[in-house]
Amino acid sequence: MGSFVQLSGRSAHLDNVKALLMFAVIWYHSLLVWYSKELPVGVSGLESLFLLAIMPGFAMVSGFLASPHLTRKRQDTLVTTFFVFVIFQLINWLMDIMNKFLVELIRHNQSVVAHSNTSLVEYPVPLFFPTVMDKIPDTPGGLPVTWFLLCLLFWRALTPLLDRLKQPIITSLVIGMLSLTVDLGFGSQNIVSFLPYYVVGYIMNHREHGTKWWDWLVRRKSKALSCGLFCFAFAFILPSALFPVWWKSTVGFVVGHAYGCLYGLVAPTAPLCTSAVSFGTRAVFYVLSFPAIFSIVRFVPSQKLRLCTKAGVNSVSIYLWHPVFLFNIGTIIVMGKLLNALTATKAPPYNGTPAFLAISGMALFFFCVLSANFWRVCCGLCLSPPVVKCLFVPPGDSRRSSGSWKKDTVRFSPDALERPGGYTVLNDADDDELRKVQR
Repeated sequence: MGSFVQLSGRSAHLDNVKALLMFAVIWYHSLLVWYSKELPVGVSGLESLFLLAIMPGFAMVSGFLASPHLTRKRQDTLVTTFFVFVIFQLINWLMDIMNKFLVELIRHNQSVVAHSNTSLVEYPVPLFFPTVMDKIPDTPGGLPVTWFLLCLLFWRALTPLLDRLKQPIITSLVIGMLSLTVDLGFGSQNIVSFLPYYVVGYIMNHREHGTKWWDWLVRRKSKALSCGLFCFAFAFILPSALFPVWWKSTVGFVVGHAYGCLYGLVAPTAPLCTSAVSFGTRAVFYVLSFPAIFSIVRFVPSQKLRLCTKAGVNSVSIYLWHPVFLFNIGTIIVMGKLLNALTATKAPPYNGTPAFLAISGMALFFFCVLSANFWRVCCGLCLSPPVVKCLFVPPGDSRRSSGSWKKDTVRFSPDALERPGGYTVLNDADDDELRKVQR
């Protein structure tokens, strides 16, 4: 057990993967708000492929980069992650309040000057996360994107335990399936339902057989494998274009229903997530999602790409900030005016090629803007608040009694360090201090 493959520095390949998945997130959220459910020809199949690959892919990459060594530095990271979660919950909550206030102000303005053409918007403003999330019973205001931080918090804390499992993949899949028996709801269901992807990613970098699978699926030059994965991805796009009605009622329904139940959400007319049907759709989703993920991971360039690699480095920043940029009242008004000029709809949801291209262009624009290092540096207090220095006593501080230090260290003999999983019980000692105690 323990780390089997060590990555030296950052992996440009994984950064490029995260960048591609991150753009897909922004694109999907933009279309979800502004565009009609009747997507252009072939795009509905691409949407199903993205649902299978995007967030499961993020979870898998997170597991791949995880470590079973819960050192003091990683404990500090867990604490920081929790406070980042709280901060962005507050940011989204404040944006919700501000948007609602400005919408009421705009509507009042419209009622006063209804006879003129000076109103800002001519339609009901689509407030994405406030509108969508308010429909979820147990989370008024919701966990718009912060739910993934909550998942990482639990997964990383549990990684030393997951590392000790005899059959971690099978165990996580069973747990993921059984979670359907409990209606955990949005924000809690995700922690369990996405766990198998995190575990698979972890195994592919920390177990010998897992690294062999990773090498074969990602690194090995195999025309047959590449052709198979390409055909798998293309099989989602072509049938959805040729037989859209059939696709929507079969594969599209199964993928959409299973994806919603990963979050504990379900459409009013669809089977409940606790129903027997959901077990079938989730099993199918798990089976289809892994080739979907590798159909993207395998074909992403491994060399550094200026925009793409930088976006991967800043992927957490992009992920957390993109709802604020996409769905603030200013963006909503500007995009509404533009789409009104391009189409005859005059109200969302829009349809047609011009609207689709404009919305896709907006997603690409914000992806490029948020990829800049400026946001990660400028908003460093939000993304990396200095809570550890404020809350915890540093190692070697006089306020930590020498007696308790010795007691904590003596509990773990050098023999224990050699045992599989022995690293999971190391205390906060630096390596030099630990060696002194052992001598």
